[in-house]
Amino acid sequence: MQANFRAVVSRRFSVRMAARASSSPPEAKRAKSAKRVVFGPLDCPACSQPLYKSFSFVRHVNHCCPDLLEAAAPPPEDARDSAKAWEDWVARARDVERGMHDQVLDIAFRRQDADGNYLRQGPREILEEMRQLRTEERAKRLLKAAGKAIPMPADHDPIEIIHEDDLLLCLNKPKFVITAPKHRYEGGSMVNRVLGNTGKLPFVVHRLDMNTSGVLLFAKSSKAASLMHEQFRNKTTRKTYLALVLGVPDWDRGTYTTVEAPIGQSPIEKVARAVVTGADGVAGAKDAATEFRVLASSQSAVDFGPEFQAAKCMDPATKLLFHRGEVNHAALVECRPLTGRTHQIRVHLAHAGFPIIGDDLYGVTGPAIDRHALHAASIVFRHPAEEVGDGGASFCVKAPLPDDMRVALSAMNIATVQI
Repeated sequence: MQANFRAVVSRRFSVRMAARASSSPPEAKRAKSAKRVVFGPLDCPACSQPLYKSFSFVRHVNHCCPDLLEAAAPPPEDARDSAKAWEDWVARARDVERGMHDQVLDIAFRRQDADGNYLRQGPREILEEMRQLRTEERAKRLLKAAGKAIPMPADHDPIEIIHEDDLLLCLNKPKFVITAPKHRYEGGSMVNRVLGNTGKLPFVVHRLDMNTSGVLLFAKSSKAASLMHEQFRNKTTRKTYLALVLGVPDWDRGTYTTVEAPIGQSPIEKVARAVVTGADGVAGAKDAATEFRVLASSQSAVDFGPEFQAAKCMDPATKLLFHRGEVNHAALVECRPLTGRTHQIRVHLAHAGFPIIGDDLYGVTGPAIDRHALHAASIVFRHPAEEVGDGGASFCVKAPLPDDMRVALSAMNIATVQI
């Protein structure tokens, strides 16, 4: 039975190969292939992908940017196997593409409404006005390419370098500065500062909230950034934060207490997050875990007078105690996130009943400090220069406690601690 089956398969294969040989002799195939060869490569005028055959090039352009075939007249039929004809067409198409870049930037970023507010339009609005693009995907790619053509502004504000070598740049980020700009044409971020001080654009490894100070890592090459990203994905890095919180947790001193609670969208504020469990769970909630340890607490009662205000998303039970005046101490807490959710440390501390002082979303605001009292104190990782495998030494970078948090500790009657 098995032998018969093999014989049938063998005969069918022989017949098929014979049919192919008779219908397209080798000489014809070689001639057809030779006609398609382009002395190149030729780069697509829209995405810069290199292609080596005229047939492949036309097929790619028809899929990637068919509008350019119409806008920049393609070579005539009798010249479509000429490399020179296609090189001339690519030059014309690039001029058309650059002109569309400017039009796209005008639609997306420069137009204003009647009140003078920027409209910030996207691919859908671009496609509505530039119908020749045919698809929203083409409009999206065109917008991305146009954005990259905008030179990123360089900020010359000073940066505090903690460590620098051939692969990494480790900074002490100050408060009120974002890690990277939301749009390439905007400045005011740590990326812009690095560009202004070093003349080179860094690779972002991780991010800190605008109001969080402390250790911030940048890579100097895409390879180093990729190796660092892999460590963050695999959760082999260890980040340590310091937070000044309202109240004193009753956790065991000297040991870590783990808070495990999923985090999702807050029902109160769009930009806020909240712990969601059980019936309150919402779509998109993700598991989150943080380790906490109390380092120091108020040596005497703190007067949280009327100048201290509870934030909108503060835990209701904690808010009630605060309004009753039953909370009159504070604590310095070490925080080690085991996952990387948005606002994770702030949300978990607020959920535990010990919100961060200065936090205008989840805690209490007042004269003690003008931002949430959260500082990225250190990060431990494996240096990308280490070879992959066992035996690599851990690399630790630390950032000193900033002055505003030291002042806040004093205001909370907490003695200076050795970090």
